[in-house]
Amino acid sequence: MTERSTVGIITRTKDRAVLLKRAIESVINQTYTDWALVIVNDGGDPTIVDDLVRHYAASASGRIRIVHNSQSLGMEGASKVGLDNIDAGLLIFHDDDDAWAPEFLMVTVHELRRLQRKYPSVQGVTTRVHRVFETIRGNLVEIDSVEPFHASVPQGFLSLDRILAGNFVPPITFLFTREAYQGVGSVYEAIPYLGDWDFLVRFLSRYDVYMIPQFLAFYHWRKDSQPGGISNTVFAEVSQHMMYRQSLLNAWLREDFAAGKTGIGTYANLRMHLEALRSQGEAVGNELKNIKAQAETQHNQLTNIRNQAETQQNQLTNIQNQAEIQRAQLVDILRQDEAHHRELASIRRLVESHGAEWSALRSNLLTLVPVAQEAAAAPLPQAIVDYYWYSLSWRAFRWFRSLGNRVMRLPPEKRPSVQSSEEAWRIAREIQESLSWNISAPLRWVGCMIHIVPWVRHAKSADSSHQAGSSGS
Repeated sequence: MTERSTVGIITRTKDRAVLLKRAIESVINQTYTDWALVIVNDGGDPTIVDDLVRHYAASASGRIRIVHNSQSLGMEGASKVGLDNIDAGLLIFHDDDDAWAPEFLMVTVHELRRLQRKYPSVQGVTTRVHRVFETIRGNLVEIDSVEPFHASVPQGFLSLDRILAGNFVPPITFLFTREAYQGVGSVYEAIPYLGDWDFLVRFLSRYDVYMIPQFLAFYHWRKDSQPGGISNTVFAEVSQHMMYRQSLLNAWLREDFAAGKTGIGTYANLRMHLEALRSQGEAVGNELKNIKAQAETQHNQLTNIRNQAETQQNQLTNIQNQAEIQRAQLVDILRQDEAHHRELASIRRLVESHGAEWSALRSNLLTLVPVAQEAAAAPLPQAIVDYYWYSLSWRAFRWFRSLGNRVMRLPPEKRPSVQSSEEAWRIAREIQESLSWNISAPLRWVGCMIHIVPWVRHAKSADSSHQAGSSGS
């Protein structure tokens, strides 16, 4: 195995065995096997790291080396130690909390070699990456969610302009040549953070890096602050990141001033201001979008209110129309009621004009009450009630009584059902004393006359015949 065909992998760790175990397995499971791994234990417990490497010794076939720092040198110092302790033609950082797909090295090594034959300026490649949000509970890693990380970066050469605005290439995805590493100089050890950004800016200032449009790496983030150094510095020490970011910008700008020219420092600081303006513009744009969305929501609400008002107006119009119809029906009922009152008044006047005759007839009828009472002893008391109920006098005014019941909101008439003679005659007396019965007296009187007049005429005729016979005798 030659130097140029070997991939050198540097892993920095400190007392994070649960994460280091995953990182070692990520390397061992690569389909590309021409690699060497150096683990830099940056001031952590050496026993844990030694035990883990010993556990995977058979699978690694002697390709894992450990360097124990007696005291922590920080991320960039540990990176420098790892780079100085590995001899390989291709180099890459594999942080102890990140991971690869099994095909990562196979694809990146092949693509880098292919691209170098066509584009000699290409000295590194990177891939798309998934960001994995996770939580550590003891020795268990729980995945919370997975999403693409900076998926908008286009395929092809990376933009130095965009890198100057901020790093979007995690170390787990960046495979580069030792030749380029030596050409741009070693990592920047003066600051404990953002050394990967500084290295990539210097790298792109001289060489090209090609984006392979495949998701082959996993960039693990832990949002919550957790004990034992488990948290990501991008969350746990965000203020330190911001401070050292400005420190790098100042250092680059000083180099420009010292050289008396416009270079990376000048452009990077201007790029930061442009990025800030762009962010502010996006914030204003988002605010305008929110205002527009709120305005649309309010417009929709007003439209709904207007529609509801129109619906209610239509309902009110319908109610008014129904009220007009009911008022017209009520006017007709009142007119009919007045006509009925006039008819009742005419009947009442007729009754009053024939009061004497009706009173005499009523007296004669009342003389029949004892006879009727005697007949009540018969076993058919219901027949007594039916006699009056179905009589022409009572039926003739049933329509007027029904109308009166409706006007007075009384229940309709119902034929009484009796069991005793006393109850039957009580109902008969109520009928006889009612207004309908009294008003219909002329009908009964006329009926009597219809029967009596022929009888009187017959009697007179018979009497005349009798007198004529007597005279002849």
